[in-house]
Amino acid sequence: RELVGVLATFAAATVSLYALAASLLRNGPSLSFPSDMDQLRSLVSQLERLREEHYGRVLCVFCAAYLYKQTFAIPGSVFLNILGGAVFGVWVALPLVCLLSACGASLCYLLSLVFGRRLVTRYLGHRLAPLQD
Repeated sequence: RELVGVLATFAAATVSLYALAASLLRNGPSLSFPSDMDQLRSLVSQLERLREEHYGRVLCVFCAAYLYKQTFAIPGSVFLNILGGAVFGVWVALPLVCLLSACGASLCYLLSLVFGRRLVTRYLGHRLAPLQD
């Protein structure tokens, strides 16, 4: 049951993020999480063009993507930190990514609090027994 809850939460967050990004793009280029500097440069140029007309929406998609990565502990936040600075400037991005990192870590903690203990006990209980003594 806990595994289903985690998977359902992940699926709902993924669909929501996709819908939010799709509403920003509408016939435009596709967005994806960058995994190297070339992809990051390409994404920066796309978002800079979109930012001119849709600043609030670009900011909203950035925040949602950052929280998504932090909540589900998906590696690659460093690329989003650089992306935020390049697209929004250091004075907006620095406090924003600090806030988003804290909120995302809190959401990750809450997710593990709700679902994690039972999952770990169920699948790794025999390995935890010596640690609990």
